[in-house]
Amino acid sequence: MLFTKKSKAANKKIIESQASSRKLASRIIREASWLTLLFIGVYTTLALGSFSVNDPAWTHSGGNEVIQNLAGVVGAYFSDLMLSIFGLSAWWLVFLSIYSIFLIYPRIEDEGYNKKHLLIVHYLGFLLLIFASSAFEAGYILKISASFPTQQGGMLGNIANQFIVQIFGYEGGLIFLLFSFAIGFSLFTGWSWIVISESLGNFIFNVIKFIKNLYIDWQDRREGKKLEKFEKQLKGVDGILSVAKMDIPHFKQYAKTYHVPPFFNQTTKVWDGELFKEEKYCLFQGNLSVTENEEAVHFI
Repeated sequence: MLFTKKSKAANKKIIESQASSRKLASRIIREASWLTLLFIGVYTTLALGSFSVNDPAWTHSGGNEVIQNLAGVVGAYFSDLMLSIFGLSAWWLVFLSIYSIFLIYPRIEDEGYNKKHLLIVHYLGFLLLIFASSAFEAGYILKISASFPTQQGGMLGNIANQFIVQIFGYEGGLIFLLFSFAIGFSLFTGWSWIVISESLGNFIFNVIKFIKNLYIDWQDRREGKKLEKFEKQLKGVDGILSVAKMDIPHFKQYAKTYHVPPFFNQTTKVWDGELFKEEKYCLFQGNLSVTENEEAVHFI
């Protein structure tokens, strides 16, 4: 019995030690993986962004003695090859590198088949995305003012566009490529276009609401400045007529204030801030510089 208990305890320590080692290895691999992918993304950006047709590469010998590509000789050859194959759609490779961090990083510790299978589906989606993008660039985008090793859309895009147009026609090919791009993007990222459209709608709504609030605030500030300018003229007046009762306490600091309802006749009670009085008043609202309004006052 004593031997058995010691054996179980020893085995438990061995298992815990192995599990701890696996966790440490997984953590190191995870950190190395996202740093490597980030480096690839930044390096690809440098290579594609500083591409020069004068650098030596696969498609031409080049005339520069000094490599202009910021990523060096490897970057010159790499950018030439990718742009030759995919055209400007090669920039999707940067998106591939950066987004792969979010795809691979949480899966390293998970050795389940389903996760690996889903990862394959993601990258099949990317292949469909860059295929559709290259073909669309080659056949449906006007000439782009950029340097290409071969032609716009690359070799893959031009071959795919010719094949698709031959099968589906020009308009049908356009619809086919748009849907292929949407499917590929959704498979690669895992994002739903319904969710994307809802999020975009909410974003536009919030932007409009924000602009509307800014406009309302601007109006309030403008009216406040007008009120300040107007209130300076109230000092020294004999009396103030206020339509709203709530404004009487404020205007009383300038002069005696009376409450005047919007519509009343000669027997309407008028609030002077302290008590009700029955007097004869006439409320007229209008621009007296207009002849008709002046005549109306005389008539009243």
